[in-house]
Amino acid sequence: MSTPNPSFDDFLDALLGSEDEAAVQRQVASDPKLAKEASLQGRIDRELKDMYAYDESRALVFPAEPRVDAEPPAPIVFPGRNRMWRGMAIAAALLLVGIGVRVAVFSGGPVDRTVGPEKVYAKLISRGFQPEFVCTDDEGFKKATKDRLGTPLVMASASNIKLLGWAYNAGFPGKLIGDHTMLLLAKVDSKEVLVMMDQVASDRELKLPAGSGLYLHRRVVGSIVNYEISPFETAKIVDRLSVPN
Repeated sequence: MSTPNPSFDDFLDALLGSEDEAAVQRQVASDPKLAKEASLQGRIDRELKDMYAYDESRALVFPAEPRVDAEPPAPIVFPGRNRMWRGMAIAAALLLVGIGVRVAVFSGGPVDRTVGPEKVYAKLISRGFQPEFVCTDDEGFKKATKDRLGTPLVMASASNIKLLGWAYNAGFPGKLIGDHTMLLLAKVDSKEVLVMMDQVASDRELKLPAGSGLYLHRRVVGSIVNYEISPFETAKIVDRLSVPN
């Protein structure tokens, strides 16, 4: 087993200067076990950051009064990562991520996680259904889908449909469909509708749990599989998608 460089802990904490950081990066690049440890620690950090991030959308706003948002909580300061702490962090992360996570840390296997569509929808709702970027006209729509998924798509407009924009993974480190899933956020009659898109070669069977209050509609357009998740019994978005001539 590799023995980490004495500055490896500081490297994980982003405390090194540029020269020291470059030296450790070279060491990590040449040592698969160190690279695996750095990758796993980065995944844990992202998940903890996401769990404890300040959610501005939950700040209270009272009508007819000046808005006074609470100050975001101070960032959580983690102690230096010695070997014992890293082991505790890995164990805690495995408990927090819940059922469906399979991390083969001791067997040397990769992380394998898939996320249910209802969880993606719920998380986006909790964040105010805000897109990561807006690109909703025909040209922007075609470019976004072609650049990410290899096939340009367009969507027929409708007076009751408002496209809000796009996101990639809603903050989940696992797979939503495949490795290139795009999320299209829209409102239909003022209700939130989510479309998850990916290459059809990466398609996997998506299901909603009983009692979710949501409906799932699937349609393949060109080389892209599309799953619409919404409170509507009939599809509102996926049936309007097409490959332009």
